[in-house]
Amino acid sequence: MVGAFRKPSSGRRDEPIHSISKQYSIQTLERVYKHYYFIIRGGKEMAGFPLKRKKNRVNKKNVGLFFIAPYFIMFLLFTFYPIAYTFRLSFFNWDGLGSPEFVGLANYARLIGDKVFIKSIWNTIFIALVAMVPQMVFGLVLAFVLNQKRLRGSSFFKTVFYFPNLVTAVSLGVLFSLLFDWKVGSVNQVLMSLHLISEPINWKGNALYSQLIVAFVLFWQYFGYYTIIFTAGIRGIPYDLFEAAELDGASKVQIFFRIVLPLLRPIMT
Repeated sequence: MVGAFRKPSSGRRDEPIHSISKQYSIQTLERVYKHYYFIIRGGKEMAGFPLKRKKNRVNKKNVGLFFIAPYFIMFLLFTFYPIAYTFRLSFFNWDGLGSPEFVGLANYARLIGDKVFIKSIWNTIFIALVAMVPQMVFGLVLAFVLNQKRLRGSSFFKTVFYFPNLVTAVSLGVLFSLLFDWKVGSVNQVLMSLHLISEPINWKGNALYSQLIVAFVLFWQYFGYYTIIFTAGIRGIPYDLFEAAELDGASKVQIFFRIVLPLLRPIMT
């Protein structure tokens, strides 16, 4: 193959291409062109030189669609369609039995003036802030600690911390409802045995206590999820930065605030 492109023996540098082709047969040049074109172009046919190759039975470009199709089908059926159908029903007055009556924006106008709805919005914002901020802070610190080389069993702890995320919301609601029950709840029993309280506390009868309990349930369920996300982000940071910081005498706290936090901002935002 290399010999086919040697300079002709005539000694002239700029010799015409037709004189080169005279020294080599057409079959030799055709094999050379087909060989290098197959390597450079990935096996595509060259005009005038069709290559014989086996046809792929499966189009590999569309294989990935088969793997992601179940998710999108379930999302369209059980998430997108209910949301779209509910949004459409918001413009109607319907009791679920008779024929719906179109009322336009009357339902939204009624919500704006409803004090209970406004209060529920503020309660939702309060619970989200109380739950999400500790989730992200605790998950970030825990991910940084579990990614230390000297710590053994980090994979086990990551799995244990992620377990609450697999429990359904209904199961968690029943579990914590029993734990914080006024009469037979385990929380009251433990606090009374430790002499921290003298009588049972009606946790669910107080609005603030109820909000804090819901926020704690959300925190307990999802902090493992944020731990996994931040763990992946920390592992994406080049280890040379950590080694250079340690050689310069930086402490773990300084590494966390000067290296980890700035490089994890894209993930946190």
